[in-house]
Amino acid sequence: MKKIVISTLFITSMLLSAESLFKDNDTKNLANKSAIEFGQGKYKSSVDILRENWPIPSAEIDNLIYQTQSQM
Repeated sequence: MKKIVISTLFITSMLLSAESLFKDNDTKNLANKSAIEFGQGKYKSSVDILRENWPIPSAEIDNLIYQTQSQM
């Protein structure tokens, strides 16, 4: 029972203190910057701009870059 209470308090405090990393405008600017790089054929740079904010493993992002470069 004690573990459940502690877990519940921990999760609740995490949810209450969670704040968006970006405002809508910041997200749009980041996506725009990435899209411009992609449009110029700078695929790796385009993905690197977004890399730190993507919740997927780095190996998958690297594979995405490889696949994009090999197919473009």
